[in-house]
Amino acid sequence: MIKILKFLLFILYNVIVVLLIFLIVECLCSTGLFIYNIHKNQGLAEKRYTEYDELLGWINMPNVYIPDMYGPGIYLRTNGQRFRNNHNFPLHPPPHKLRVICSGDSLTFGFGVDNDHTWGQQLAALHGNLETINMAQGGYGIDQAYLWYKRDGQKLNPDIQILAFITSDFNRMKSDKFLGFDKPILKLEHGVLVTKNVPVPKPFSVWLKHKRLLVANLSSIRILNKLFYKTFWGGVKQNDKQIRELSLKIFQDLTTMNQHKNIITVFVYLPIKNDYKNNESDPWRQFLHAEAAQHNLLFIDLVDELRKLPPQYIDRLFIKKGSIHYAFAAGHYTDAGNLFIAQTLYAKLTGIPQILSRLEKIKAGRARPAM
Repeated sequence: MIKILKFLLFILYNVIVVLLIFLIVECLCSTGLFIYNIHKNQGLAEKRYTEYDELLGWINMPNVYIPDMYGPGIYLRTNGQRFRNNHNFPLHPPPHKLRVICSGDSLTFGFGVDNDHTWGQQLAALHGNLETINMAQGGYGIDQAYLWYKRDGQKLNPDIQILAFITSDFNRMKSDKFLGFDKPILKLEHGVLVTKNVPVPKPFSVWLKHKRLLVANLSSIRILNKLFYKTFWGGVKQNDKQIRELSLKIFQDLTTMNQHKNIITVFVYLPIKNDYKNNESDPWRQFLHAEAAQHNLLFIDLVDELRKLPPQYIDRLFIKKGSIHYAFAAGHYTDAGNLFIAQTLYAKLTGIPQILSRLEKIKAGRARPAM
């Protein structure tokens, strides 16, 4: 009996030793990979071209040029007005151009492609009389896109504003933080939009903030994150019902504000890869279809257009995991994906009578609508 007990203790001891060795090796590998990624300067791509903004949280730096931003020759340039364009824009569009401001998140910004292959720029390339301004930013919710356009976009006197979004952009409106970064949060008070958490708290260490995703992948941090979610990432402060009411108010406010300057407002639901077979976005889309019809909003839903495509075509439209080392690269549009959005959206836009009328007048050299 004693021999059996000693034998069992021996086995238990060896199992414990093996587990300890495994845990030490795992810890060293995890730490080593973390140090390697820090050394390689990996993490959020936005750290290379954005800076703190007291109203929006973060914004493009002006006049940035990074020749190999997403890979060899895949460049990123911002103009002096902080837009992802290759040149500045005068306050009034040229007589022969229909000016379109494209507001939104990283899918509109063009994460993973160069300036010439964002869907906004490819939209402009489809018609010689279109001029597009890329007023999008990675990580923005609908709230930040709205606030930026309201502050800096409308004064550029566009003919059309396109506010493009995905399902995640609604979720980003729930909190005053995104991936640990402070941001503004909009709330409805007595039916009026009110901006909270402004001035947005300035980060203590921008470098540490941008390394947050690398830190978050450490096992110890993932465990702490589960235990103290609100401390690390910012807790959810508004529910879906509140966000739906808030979104509708933003859309109505934008439409009314733009109408005063004879600007057409178009809301576009962009598809992501999961939308091809997953119905997660359907409740939001159904809500927007119903509200757009009731409140006379111009709403274009491109998810159904994606679902019409054959399965073998889908992979060409989205960046594959690992093809770009930056966090969240997978799922953004490839050059082909951006072209698909541009072509599909162009067909939808020119099917709107008031847009087609303006485009035809400008093309014919007639006077643009009075602002």
